[in-house]
Amino acid sequence: MSYLLVGLGGFIGAILRYLLSLQLNTSKYWLPVGTLLANFTGSILFAFTYLFYQADWLSLWTWNFLGVGICGSFTTYSTFSVEVVKMLEQKQSKKALLYLFGSVAISFTTVFTIWKVITL
Repeated sequence: MSYLLVGLGGFIGAILRYLLSLQLNTSKYWLPVGTLLANFTGSILFAFTYLFYQADWLSLWTWNFLGVGICGSFTTYSTFSVEVVKMLEQKQSKKALLYLFGSVAISFTTVFTIWKVITL
């Protein structure tokens, strides 16, 4: 059953991320906003899901569906990595570095803050 829940969650997360990228990864924005937003919001959802699972507020099946499945496929560091490499290839090193470190810093800081607030 766990495999089915991870697969179903992964399907949903991948479709949601794809739709977000279609809408927001356009030339009207300076950075790939869709990917940035997916990684940021996915990190938030993952942090809460993991903490709730660790506190026994969520079952293993819910964790597999939400955390491993949806969050695992919705957050997209593979796409993020390709976007950074493309920026570097296009000689946009400042933009690439800002996107790289900004994305990681925002996601990490958000998850760390949620973790600390909930586990006080």
